[in-house]
Amino acid sequence: MNILFRCLFTMLIPGIALAQLKLIPVDGSMEGPYVKGVSKGWENNSFGTNDLVFSSESNDVHGGKFAQKIACNKFVIGGITLRHKGISVEKGQSYTLNFWMKGECQSLIYVAVRKHAAPYTAYLKRYIHVTDQWTKYELSGAVEESDPDCGIYFSFKSTGTIIIDDLELFQGALAQATAGLQEVVKGNKVYNSGFEAGTEGWSGVTVTIDSTSAHSGTHSLRVGSSGIESRPFHVPDNTSFTVSFYAKAAAPNTNVDVTLMEWAGDGTDNITNHVVATSRMNLTGEWVRYSMRGVNKKFLWSDYVLHFVPSAGMNLDDIQFEEGDLTDYKPREQVELGLETATKWCYVGDEVRLTAHIARLGDPGDVHLEYLVEDLWSQSLGKVSHDVGKRTTDEAGFVAQKMGEYRVSVRALGTTSSGETTFGVFPKRAPNSGVRSNLGIHVNPLFPEVSPAFAASEAAGAHLIRLHDFANYCEWYVAEPKKGNYVWFDADIDSLRSHGFEFIATLGLTPGWAGRTGPGRQEFGGRTNALPRDDSEWEQYVYRTVDHYKRSIHQWEIWNEPAGQNFFLGTPQDYVRILSIAYRAAKKADPNCTVLGGCFVPAAQQWAEAVVANDGLKYMDAMAYHIYWNTDMTAITPSTDLTPLASFANWYINIMKSHGVEKPLYMTEGGTKGLPFAAWIPSDGPAVGAFESSSTLVKGIVEMFSAGVRDICYYFAGYPKGVRPFFSTLSTASYMLMDNDGRPKPTMLAYSALQEFLGNAVAVDAVRKNGLSVSVFRTDVGALAVVWSDSSRSIKIEGVAVYDFMGNPTERRTFGAGEPFYVRSARQEPLELLNLLSK
Repeated sequence: MNILFRCLFTMLIPGIALAQLKLIPVDGSMEGPYVKGVSKGWENNSFGTNDLVFSSESNDVHGGKFAQKIACNKFVIGGITLRHKGISVEKGQSYTLNFWMKGECQSLIYVAVRKHAAPYTAYLKRYIHVTDQWTKYELSGAVEESDPDCGIYFSFKSTGTIIIDDLELFQGALAQATAGLQEVVKGNKVYNSGFEAGTEGWSGVTVTIDSTSAHSGTHSLRVGSSGIESRPFHVPDNTSFTVSFYAKAAAPNTNVDVTLMEWAGDGTDNITNHVVATSRMNLTGEWVRYSMRGVNKKFLWSDYVLHFVPSAGMNLDDIQFEEGDLTDYKPREQVELGLETATKWCYVGDEVRLTAHIARLGDPGDVHLEYLVEDLWSQSLGKVSHDVGKRTTDEAGFVAQKMGEYRVSVRALGTTSSGETTFGVFPKRAPNSGVRSNLGIHVNPLFPEVSPAFAASEAAGAHLIRLHDFANYCEWYVAEPKKGNYVWFDADIDSLRSHGFEFIATLGLTPGWAGRTGPGRQEFGGRTNALPRDDSEWEQYVYRTVDHYKRSIHQWEIWNEPAGQNFFLGTPQDYVRILSIAYRAAKKADPNCTVLGGCFVPAAQQWAEAVVANDGLKYMDAMAYHIYWNTDMTAITPSTDLTPLASFANWYINIMKSHGVEKPLYMTEGGTKGLPFAAWIPSDGPAVGAFESSSTLVKGIVEMFSAGVRDICYYFAGYPKGVRPFFSTLSTASYMLMDNDGRPKPTMLAYSALQEFLGNAVAVDAVRKNGLSVSVFRTDVGALAVVWSDSSRSIKIEGVAVYDFMGNPTERRTFGAGEPFYVRSARQEPLELLNLLSK
């Protein structure tokens, strides 16, 4: 076996030795003197709009009299950064950075020795999940280029406080040892490790239960080359472990890669899960037990997954993760349960059928099952008990009576075993009739037929699709992959129109053949970030595309995020020229079309200012921007009585007004992160829980609408079949509205309720005061308010209808802190309702 440990960037623990190290002078003692709250040798290199306090800490230090403290009380955008300049590194040399840190922070802490300017090359880096205990951390590794003037950086992007002390930088490598390991606690940590309870606890694409071949029991799992992964399980830090499993190959020369890794990465779109151990096993055609040993060194999180990827089909059975040395295989529980339903989502009034699988170790006697249906508020909506005796399967059913996301669990009475599944319930809506909606979505509609993501989006009430990286029919590199060779997607567009959809289509993204050559040019699967080599070729593409689709598409966005060099290798002045050419060409092809310009992002406000200053507003009928948001960005800022999301919208509106122009504002791409509604998800991780993320989605969209944004396109529903298929990818691109098996997340049901209440509503006014937020709208059926508060809030108005944020009417009149709800009135005008609710 070839076992690979990737532990160069680890938390320092007893038994790790420093060998052949040469101390490099840095101001790491944090003893000061302090200037503007920053210790000698360091500087505040933060950017953005945030409430920050840099200070010396004297009461809670690791060593000496002082430590460096950084507190962010309100985070809007940008980054909180502490920097030490004047560091020199040499190519091929190894370096070790260690320091002590503690704190409490919503985001991960990025620590690096890196280049000051673009491309910001990191020579050593890691992300840290800081705790409230002083902990020593270490980065060690060889650098790949020389840099005579780089720096040490500490950075985070959220509210929180960190304290840093006793930092040292060495030239030299880290030597690993395994002394001081924790005492082991025996037992299998993998649930349903023998697959006797179906696929409960496992995620994969090409997997099926095989009842014809098993190492033990009656079932094994047939795994295809895309692999399979276990649910997360907890492993104490600094613990020796053994992974074992039985497998057999379907064909000669088959191998399987086995990996133990942390369940979540750093929360970005990239899959960066820390690998603890990995090994490649060569399989035979017979059942053979394989094993892998290692020592767990925590990197970010304390929960882990096992990942199996075979080179060809194989059968897998009797998997065991245990602390310490190898022992005989034994399931985790005496009784293990699995629960499944083919219903990923349904409509109010539909019945949801469930199948439970019961696995037994030995003879535990008769089994009594209890099924429980819970909503997002952890309220029980139904409970059923079945005496299944010694059967191995059981059936149950529930009628979906209310809208929202639901979790069904089944447990065996007298045991700790439990299986679970989720499903979403949408309202029964009339087919899309072409009635305009202000709330759109990004989704891949055909795959090659109607995709599960599209079907769920339609059930959620979406009427507007932005044709960008999903359904990117109109982008230049797709529409004209070769010069003069146009590819049209009329059947796809007509199919979407038949479902009642409207469009915002992106024009831009240069095909490789049409881009300029020169420094900075990059290729991205048929497109380049380079500017068009010939303005006339750009003009011809815009004219022909708009002319071809003018019967179906009436809103055109010029380029995607041109401030980002991955999309547009040019200046704001270059963009204005490109925009002006596109505007004239589009209007020539279809005088009545709407041209959206800018496609701005919050981190590039100077870019937006430069576009406007160079007459960019002349060449757009509406301004577009993008923004992704979190809970902090929906919180009211006391100094302005605005939320950061509303402030951003106001900034774009005000920059237009400052140039004497008032044009519609569109938010064409943005979303908020969240996890599925599952009880087994670890509490220790980077993404946001189901209740908070759903309420944050509602609050964010309401804030933008009430600030004056005309249209919003949520990004995104999910890949054609949902998100990436493994538990270890839950924290990547987690703003997707669908789960890893095509089930809607609670955020999609919250989006559905927004469509019901605000799809064609008109914002009238809003009040933000003392932590209370009330936005009022005019709708076809009367006045509507969306309300939430920093503290528990009661509604005492008579004659109004109240709804939870899943869209269900409710008799409740008291709502929890941060929980949005809808109030609808046919008696009051919007401003009257606003006055009553804001008292």
